[in-house]
Amino acid sequence: MNNKLWRAVSLQIGTIIGAGIFGLPYAIAHAGLPLGVFYLVFLTIISLLVNLAYAEVILRTPGDHQLTGYSRLYLRRAGTVLGSMALMAGSYGALLAYTAQMGKFASLLSSTLNTDFFFSLAIFSFAVLAVVSGLKRISQLESLIVPGIITVVFLVIILGLKEFEFGNIPLGFNDLGAAITPYGVIFFALSGTSVIPEVEEVLRDKRQLMKKAMLLGTLVPAVIYLVFTLVIIGISGAATSADAVSGLQPFLPLFIIKIGALLGLLTMFSSFLTLSYVLKEMFYRDFGLNTSLAWLLSFGPPLALFLLGTRGFIRILEVSGSLMGGLTGIIIMQLFLQAKKEGQRESPLDLSLPHWVIVLICLVFVGGMAYEVIPMIVRLL
Repeated sequence: MNNKLWRAVSLQIGTIIGAGIFGLPYAIAHAGLPLGVFYLVFLTIISLLVNLAYAEVILRTPGDHQLTGYSRLYLRRAGTVLGSMALMAGSYGALLAYTAQMGKFASLLSSTLNTDFFFSLAIFSFAVLAVVSGLKRISQLESLIVPGIITVVFLVIILGLKEFEFGNIPLGFNDLGAAITPYGVIFFALSGTSVIPEVEEVLRDKRQLMKKAMLLGTLVPAVIYLVFTLVIIGISGAATSADAVSGLQPFLPLFIIKIGALLGLLTMFSSFLTLSYVLKEMFYRDFGLNTSLAWLLSFGPPLALFLLGTRGFIRILEVSGSLMGGLTGIIIMQLFLQAKKEGQRESPLDLSLPHWVIVLICLVFVGGMAYEVIPMIVRLL
């Protein structure tokens, strides 16, 4: 594979495969395998179309921007506000989930109790130092980390297969909440739009490779998710834990659990790098803030939320995926329509989507958002 294409694909895969992979087995186990696989396939198709649409927007628009900048250009003031909210809230939710969970995996690796909090702070600090080194260093790190992630995933799968039993796999769900939970968790796990401007930056002199990068960057994580989820549920069944790995302890040797914890650290650290850099770029390029303030606003809010005790892993994934992921998807589809009309450059991608497909995608997002928002409103009344 072309070196730049590999770096670009690694950047996207490394961002997508993060905390979400560890929430998938729990969510799908409670929904039942048939419904869970349907969610995964359906949302993978939608995520791929959204990623391609966003790539089309980027390729048709001169200059370097994040979602907020493209929203300002094509959707004016309202778009700027919504784009900022979507990118910040979605990214902060992801960084919060990574920070909380990385400490737990580090504790598993070290076989120490009650050290999650301190490990989380230490790894957060190390990640901040890595991110400040810049995009080139991040993409180089990703190109090394991604093969490691894939290797460790398959080690866990291969070593755990001997404990796999088809009888452990649930086929149905007990209540409506369990049937709907996978939507937000899976959509969170597939989210990778925030890094697409950086993917384009890596491929700037090979823009014709963007389509291939989007396809590989979206489909490879989905396949890994499916295999990983099947194996975890097949081993732990009804005992599948919210983080997938700790629930394996009664069934597998400790060294395999530690390999799984290492996978957790690699995936979340990898995603942390790119997402925090994306936030910094938004504050710096789109809002015109100085570099120091841009970095502070990138790292400060998720750290503050973590210190205040917001650490519910599955709930963070579900809300971030449904609300912020849905809002981001709707904005991107609107940007796509406007960029096709107003874009100042030709795009080698030249994506064309029927209006009914765009409407369907937006309705899926609206439905997921309504499921999260309506109960909140009811509780307030």
